[in-house]
Amino acid sequence: MIPSSQIPPPTEALSPDLAEILQQRTRATLVALIKQHKHTRYFSESPVFGTFHGTLENLEGGDHEVSDGVLFEIYRTTVPLTTYDSYEPFIAKFFESNCQESDVRDMFSLGLPHHIAVSSATSGSKPKCFARYQPPVFASPFQEGRNVFWPHSLHYRQVVFVQNESGDTVKRIPVNAGSNGNFRILVGLDVEKDEENITLKKSGSTSPIAVGFIKNHRSLLLMHTLFALADDTMTSILVIFSTRLVDMMQYMEEEWDSLVGCIETGVLPSWEGTEGVREHLQVHFHARPERAAQLRVIGKATQEPGWFARIWPNLSSVHTVFSGVFSAPVPKIRHYLGPTIQLRSTGFYSSEAHIGSAYDPSELNLFKILSHNYIEYLDVNKAEQASSVIPPWEVEVGERYEVIVTTYNGLWRYCQGDIIEVAGFDPNDGQPIVRYVERRNITRVAGAQLTEKHIADAIFAVQDVLGALRYLVEIEGEVHPEADEAPARLLNELCCLNEEFKVRVDIGRMKQPTIRVLRHGTFKEYRRWRVEAAKSDSGQVKIAPPVETLSPSLTEILQQRSKATLVGLIRKNRQTRYFSESPVFESFHNAFKNLRKDGDPDLPDDVLFEAYRSTVPLTTYDSYEPFITKFFEPNCQENDVQDMFAPGLPNYIAVTSSTSGAKAKHLAKYPVQIPPRPTSSEGGNVCWVFSLRYRQIIDVRNEAGDTVKRIHVSPSSSGAFRMFTGLDLEKDEQNIRLARSGSTSPLAVGFIQNYRSFLLTHALFALMDAEMGSFMVTFSTVFVDMIQHMEREWDTLIACIETGVLPNSLQGMDDVREYIQVHFHAKPERAAELRAIGKATEEPGWLAKIWPNLKVVNTIASGVFSALVPKIRQYLGPGIMLRSTGFFASEGHIGTVYDPSDLNLFKIVSYDFFEYLDVNKPEHASSLVSPWQVEVGARYELVLTTRNGMWRYRQGDVVEIAGFDPNDGMPVVRYVERRSGITWLAGVLLTEENITSAISATQEVLGVLGEFTVVNDDRNGNPSLGYLVEIDGELDPKADDAPARLLTELCRIDEEFKTSVDIGRMGKPTIRVLKQGTFREYRQWRVEVIKSGSGQVKVPVVMWDKTAMEWVTERVEKELGNENV
Repeated sequence: MIPSSQIPPPTEALSPDLAEILQQRTRATLVALIKQHKHTRYFSESPVFGTFHGTLENLEGGDHEVSDGVLFEIYRTTVPLTTYDSYEPFIAKFFESNCQESDVRDMFSLGLPHHIAVSSATSGSKPKCFARYQPPVFASPFQEGRNVFWPHSLHYRQVVFVQNESGDTVKRIPVNAGSNGNFRILVGLDVEKDEENITLKKSGSTSPIAVGFIKNHRSLLLMHTLFALADDTMTSILVIFSTRLVDMMQYMEEEWDSLVGCIETGVLPSWEGTEGVREHLQVHFHARPERAAQLRVIGKATQEPGWFARIWPNLSSVHTVFSGVFSAPVPKIRHYLGPTIQLRSTGFYSSEAHIGSAYDPSELNLFKILSHNYIEYLDVNKAEQASSVIPPWEVEVGERYEVIVTTYNGLWRYCQGDIIEVAGFDPNDGQPIVRYVERRNITRVAGAQLTEKHIADAIFAVQDVLGALRYLVEIEGEVHPEADEAPARLLNELCCLNEEFKVRVDIGRMKQPTIRVLRHGTFKEYRRWRVEAAKSDSGQVKIAPPVETLSPSLTEILQQRSKATLVGLIRKNRQTRYFSESPVFESFHNAFKNLRKDGDPDLPDDVLFEAYRSTVPLTTYDSYEPFITKFFEPNCQENDVQDMFAPGLPNYIAVTSSTSGAKAKHLAKYPVQIPPRPTSSEGGNVCWVFSLRYRQIIDVRNEAGDTVKRIHVSPSSSGAFRMFTGLDLEKDEQNIRLARSGSTSPLAVGFIQNYRSFLLTHALFALMDAEMGSFMVTFSTVFVDMIQHMEREWDTLIACIETGVLPNSLQGMDDVREYIQVHFHAKPERAAELRAIGKATEEPGWLAKIWPNLKVVNTIASGVFSALVPKIRQYLGPGIMLRSTGFFASEGHIGTVYDPSDLNLFKIVSYDFFEYLDVNKPEHASSLVSPWQVEVGARYELVLTTRNGMWRYRQGDVVEIAGFDPNDGMPVVRYVERRSGITWLAGVLLTEENITSAISATQEVLGVLGEFTVVNDDRNGNPSLGYLVEIDGELDPKADDAPARLLTELCRIDEEFKTSVDIGRMGKPTIRVLKQGTFREYRQWRVEVIKSGSGQVKVPVVMWDKTAMEWVTERVEKELGNENV
């Protein structure tokens, strides 16, 4: 998410360019909606639209079709404002007995609805029903590997059976809350498959699907909460309304001991209304005594803020509706969350349409109007008629308007009822930025008109004598001693807000307002009662800096969590082949036998922890390799590899990128919950540059010779994507045909091996999607490669979008082209938009122009990948956030993003056990320190014990301790370098950090550094550091001074280096400039040579592979400072 410091404030006036962009986009949206829907039953048959059709017929005549501009103006001048009165007779046809397809097809939009949304009818009038069709864009909440707690409901009021003339049912349409129907769309849950759906659990969700079928409100929330509590890796909460979140919090407090007991035993409680789903829930619910012990230590909520942060250390954000009347619970929610968890609005939604997306994460009531519907504005101070409606480019900042919507679901100039205040315009595309004010519903009492905002503002103003207000009027805590003065204060406030109200009181037509205090929990019970009575559905900040020292309480929390994690891993993996058979661990097993008491099969937790700490040595790939090799033997047998590193068989085997030139390593990855990754929940699809290629497949066979498991060997990112998305290798013939909701690219793109074609095809599908909201790319280098390929092939890509035909120039696509083409369709309007934008210029923000809704680019941009950050920021502009995906390695997930504004600040994850090896001490297990023993500012090599069966494994990354998380004490670190990235040259020790910082310091005379690598340049006889650099743009006129500046910097950084140069043991460093695009071509070449997954190849800081060195040096264009050679 974008921190508010990086979000440009809305502009107060539209520039001519912005006004033109907004007009063109808005008119194109409306014209497309008219053309799509003008022949639907409602629009063509309702007398409300008779003038429009008559005018159109008079102008068209024969085969002549009016232009887009004329069509736009006809609509603006002839279509009146509409309400539910004109809509209701047509929606009622769905509820007639024996609903016929011929009567309801193409009713409001083309085809049949996905579901019928029912409004909540909170005003007391009967609910309204709206047909919802499959939307053009819908992003999954479970994208990018997040663990989301979404208390979803799948309950529906009824099902409409649509029949054909033969009496056969052609479609079952559920009638339910809009949020429930949207959830079904998001996760692909067809109502006709509910018997199968109820057995599922979606990756990335804490709760299995079956929870959503619980009708009882309290039981539904408690069951969702139970599964969330069992999951200590949860990263975000997504709840429809803030009131529902508070209900959940209070239920959780009330049932805390019961919930923890269930987690300990693995047995579900017998809550009301769960009888029909219990068996489907129980299969997903397992005993987790370690987690239960953690929760008991944490205990119930106290007066100390941050209860949720202690329960879920990885929880980063809570998403719900906080605006309007839902803002009242915000203080209570913030107390539960603490300062590090961000409150985030889900956006501006209504039963009629999705109105806006959150504009600024720090603002709970600031929204950018979306562009996939056509939104107009009715000045609240003018007559309520179509002539008072104005388009978005005519609204004025500070003014209030009622929202008028024309939607892809077939509403036409519909008076939606929400009042907004215009806060400004998006500086990238001119879309209005608004704040929600109130519903237009006006309460008339004794002739005085009172709006919702007047009523709400008045009662909020009396809180200092009433108490901490929660709802009208339920008090949080105790009633204030002076609460009896509240009615008088309330009267005064209402009179100040509304002169008409004051007059009515003064003349005696209205009495003083009254306040009655309800018993605590009334509104929570009301929502439960309302669900049952209406047969409705249940569904309807600044980051705290790391602390520099651990307090005693934080130390205790961190120790208990870390010890529980290690003990759990030992008990889970102690009987595996590697741990039990490798001689490396013999001392541990001997100690275990000696310490174990007679008749006791195990050791107490503390004894087990200390036995491990004192006997298990540091390990490397040398001890791991003989065991992983068994998977690659001919005729791989199940009994030879079962339970090798963890129980069962691996999901896949990750292969490292081997950038150092050494042979690749193979690491077994078992089926586990995917570590949480940062994500954009900004709306719109995600351009996730994923690869599904693998190097080989291992067939594991049983004694009868039957294949029991097929294990793919692939880059870790490819394997993790498959595991996250549930793409079973054995179903690739089916997978290759699919397109996943929320992703711009169909899955077939992931099977392209050619690097250039792979990136260009991902870019092509992303360019088609004007509403795209985020990128997810493995490395910053891959992202820049893709954008530069896109820039280079701009005209070709636009032509493809215009015609709907894939380019023939892309290599390596013969086996996937037919599967990609079926998802690729002509979009001439989009092609015209892109032509108008043109190629990148010197002006920042090219990608913001291409994708106005683009909010975040997620990629690894720390360490050597930081070199391209300036280039990326140039492409993005100021309004799009560049965010790290986290701290990942082939061996495991190391850390999550701690502060979105810092690309190199990570919180160590807690589901694996991390120890720290001081880089200044002997490389021995005795030098290891525990998480609570590290010192801020010190540097350590990470040592991992993981769920995947690594034991005190030297991962090789060096980190610097930045502090500790103030909620749970977990270390917060910065990546420094690879410890294995230490180069010995002529007796001098050089680290990756030194090599990188030295060349970065020369940019003042060199030019903007793109990428680089270093080789041993011994052309003059002596070894020297040979920098091979790629410059972004033009060389600086003083570039020949760069080698001398580089020498000075290296000597400053390392005294030993200076001595070696002075005595002639080492030559002066050299700089050779490569032709632009060399490293992009290197990655493509490397993919083909080592048959790696596209996007996995990295350019090493120090290159030792002779073949690679020759390949790169062939592309040298210039050597700087001739004296060096």
